[in-house]
Amino acid sequence: MSDWQGFSYPEVAATDIARELYLTSLGRILYPPAAVYPTPGHPPEYQLNQKSGRRLGDFTLLWIEQGAGHVQTASTGRMPLQPGIVLLLPPGAWHRYRPDRAVGWVERWVCVNGAYLHRLSSNNVFPTTPELRLIQDREALNAAFDRIRAHSERNSLLVSALALTAIALALGETEMGQARPIREAVSCDGIVDAAIQFIWTNCHRALGVNDIAKHVGISRRMLERRFARTWSRSVAHELVLPTSFPWPACIVEGSCFRKKS
Repeated sequence: MSDWQGFSYPEVAATDIARELYLTSLGRILYPPAAVYPTPGHPPEYQLNQKSGRRLGDFTLLWIEQGAGHVQTASTGRMPLQPGIVLLLPPGAWHRYRPDRAVGWVERWVCVNGAYLHRLSSNNVFPTTPELRLIQDREALNAAFDRIRAHSERNSLLVSALALTAIALALGETEMGQARPIREAVSCDGIVDAAIQFIWTNCHRALGVNDIAKHVGISRRMLERRFARTWSRSVAHELVLPTSFPWPACIVEGSCFRKKS
């Protein structure tokens, strides 16, 4: 995996537009805890304003290499962003996101455009509203990013092909099968699915395990047993964040990962 940090906005020529798929932006930035966010220096149309949000004219893939934070869009509401999840943004979609100040994150993104992508969107291949999806193969997606980075000094047919590979991996359009939006069922137990969806869509609230059990209509003990049988994390872990990253013991008050005892 590349340890490159920075961002670029390659020139788009008439020949690139004629190719119908071209790169408009690429970046990887590490934000340590309490860092100023976002980094300045982007073109005005790409600079993210935390108060008013942003609308981009491109198709955007954002994924978190490590750390944690949240994203807010009109279609998803306020949702956690963490390793293993990719944010897909179609052109014109309002959004804002930022890392948790107590944790920080390493973010990666690719912005692309072109008539081919608009056809994908019109045929419901690329989502027409913002979506969060579970990445099936993180290593493959990061490798695709690194390959784009190696050739991103200018647009070319190769860069277009590499960008399409990254999009395919983010969408799950591989031999592994199609990835699902995280709002859909993700376990083999409907009660656990309902509990996870309730947590994801109410991350702005101070929730406790008893709240989750009450929402799905079973006892706390039974809910914990069903999580243990069908899900990789306990209810308590799902409320704070996955254990695949060394989270601090106490997340800063006001983040979307507040937990009620």
